[in-house]
Amino acid sequence: MNTPKYFLFALFLSAFLTACGGSSGSSTPQEDTNTEEDTTTEEDTTTEEDTTAEEDTTTEEDTTTEEDTTTEEDTTAEEQDPIADIPGLVAHYAFEDNLMDETGTFAEGQVTGENPGTEGGSVTYAAGAAEGSTAVAFDGTSGVELAQGLIGPGAYSISIWLHPDAISQFTTAFYGAATANSWVSLVPAGPGDAQHTMLWAGDDQGTGWFDGTFGEQIPTGAWSHLVMTYSEAGELNTYLNGQLAVAHEGFPNVFSVENASFHLAINPFPDAPYTGLIDELRIYNTVLTAEQVATLNGQ
Repeated sequence: MNTPKYFLFALFLSAFLTACGGSSGSSTPQEDTNTEEDTTTEEDTTTEEDTTAEEDTTTEEDTTTEEDTTTEEDTTAEEQDPIADIPGLVAHYAFEDNLMDETGTFAEGQVTGENPGTEGGSVTYAAGAAEGSTAVAFDGTSGVELAQGLIGPGAYSISIWLHPDAISQFTTAFYGAATANSWVSLVPAGPGDAQHTMLWAGDDQGTGWFDGTFGEQIPTGAWSHLVMTYSEAGELNTYLNGQLAVAHEGFPNVFSVENASFHLAINPFPDAPYTGLIDELRIYNTVLTAEQVATLNGQ
């Protein structure tokens, strides 16, 4: 009568053990699968992060390269000076607190008294024609002797900025002479009733005086840019503030020698010395074009 009870108990125990064993056996593969998935996910995440880091680095390097290139191009553009490209420059007096020739070809200018060859006198410096620059200032009692030979035989051009404080007839701002009777004088107020500004000339070749007028008188208390170009054919062009003023023919060949003398603000005649500022004197051994004159005027 007890046998069925034991038999049922044995069946129950066997089923229980089987159930426990099955559950235990499926546990291990599940854990392995989870581990494999976690590893894969971690590797994928690392790869994604590395790729992103690489892309960010490349982008940063490319940006830096672009910025460097742009900076270099901008610097090159800023350094370009159109005035420096004008050929034929012989001498350049910038008057940056000195009387030096910036090309280094000629000696420094020397301060003189109120006539060439006289002692004494003094000059000062004031704000120049260009912002941040200086100009040489004359008080009406002094001049400057420049080096000999600034202009020789052949074509030439003179570029100069003037800011007269006062104007008197025949007063010279720039004077050059080959002999006592062969000379040029840039006068803010020339001969005649109109007293136009001009490159006045005298020569000992029998052609007499020549009035190389600018067609008007430059003002006092303001800057004016004057350019004079001379060709061997005797053509003289005068430019005022970048524009052609007058085209002349028959201008005398004054500088037929190599050792002509040059002065600022004074001449050997009994004329009052120049009063005011002078800046950016440039001498060329070529005939400047209208475009080149406009470039100089825009400095």
